[in-house]
This record gives sequence, C-alpha cells and structure tokens, in this order.
Amino acid sequence: CCKKHSMNMVLDLHHAPGYFFGDGSKNLLFTDLASQKRFLDIWAMFADRYKNEGDNLIFELLNELVWLDSSPWNELWPKAVECILRTSPRRRIIVGGNSYNSVNELKNLTISDDDRVIYTFHFYEPFLFTHQRASWVENNRRWQKSVTYPYNAEEHLEYYGGRLPESFKGRNLIDKEFIRSYMSPAFEFADKYEKTLYCGEYGVIANA
Repeated sequence: CCKKHSMNMVLDLHHAPGYFFGDGSKNLLFTDLASQKRFLDIWAMFADRYKNEGDNLIFELLNELVWLDSSPWNELWPKAVECILRTSPRRRIIVGGNSYNSVNELKNLTISDDDRVIYTFHFYEPFLFTHQRASWVENNRRWQKSVTYPYNAEEHLEYYGGRLPESFKGRNLIDKEFIRSYMSPAFEFADKYEKTLYCGEYGVIANA
C-alpha cells in the first residue's frame, strides 16, 4: 500500500529483547550480552527478509532510548547498522538518542560517516500542553487545569515543582519563541554535522 502511494514506511522496534521504553528500570539490553545478540540477530533477519524492497522501507533501530547514559547504545547501534548493511546495502537506518529521543540528547550520539544513517528526535514540548491530563504520565494526570497555548508557565508553577526547568532558559511565556529556542539543538546538530535529521514524533493529545 505504501509503495502504491509513493510513501515511505518506517519499521521500528518499540519492544526489543530486554528492552521497553515504557519502563527503563527493567531494561537488560545494555547489560545482557544475550539480549544484545538477539537484538542484532533480529535486525539481521529483517535485513534479509526485506533485502529486495526499495529504499522506501526504512529501519528504525529502537524507539525512545531510556538509559543512564548513551555510551552502551553508542556501542550497540553501529553493530546493528553493520548487520543490516551487510545484507541490505541500500537500506536507510534511523537512530535516536537518549531520554525518549530528546532533542537535547542528539549531541551525545556517535556520528556516523555513512549517509544511510538518519538521526531522529521526538518533540512534544511544551509537554504540559501536549500531554495535558495524559493518563500514563502521573504528574500530568494529577494536573487537572486546562492549559491553552501560548501560556504563562508561572500560572502552572506547582506543576513544575515550584521552579521552572533549566531547559526553559528563563522563559516564562511558552510560545513559538520558546519552541524555537527549545528546538535549537536540532538545528545546531544538523548544521554542525550536515546530517539528515528527522523529527520522528510530535503532536498534541486530544485533551488539549
């Protein structure tokens, strides 16, 4: 269906051996060699299965990395790229950073010289607005005040624990200038490394 309508399709792992982005405390992928081998074997299998597909099929190695630091992921993902390209040399591959693919974590990713590697980030800022009353986020579930955009952050100071996050860079008005500032690491990354950068997720909850 995607090919019929000239659309790209991304195949990604939301769950992986020993890994689920929804509960980082239970993840074993970065400490268990058997899980890492299974992870690499899965991507080798997909690469072989879809080796005759065109470049409209793109692989995303892992959805929203959640770990103490980026080091073990920077050791693992190049191995997955190697496994894939060995069988499917034309395949484009998407790699994201830590803290749920945070824009601020792009700088901590290993930079590949291979143009087939595409870097990604997810962007749901301002999170209080985009995820207001989200059932799966405890703080947002408890905060029952409606949030319009743009908004004054100090009106919701209790939500922020009595103090605005450092990432707000002293901004109190949450508007398009706030978003432009918050997204600046993406522009800096793209300019510095001249790499393809893809915003893989963004959006606003129906509660907004």
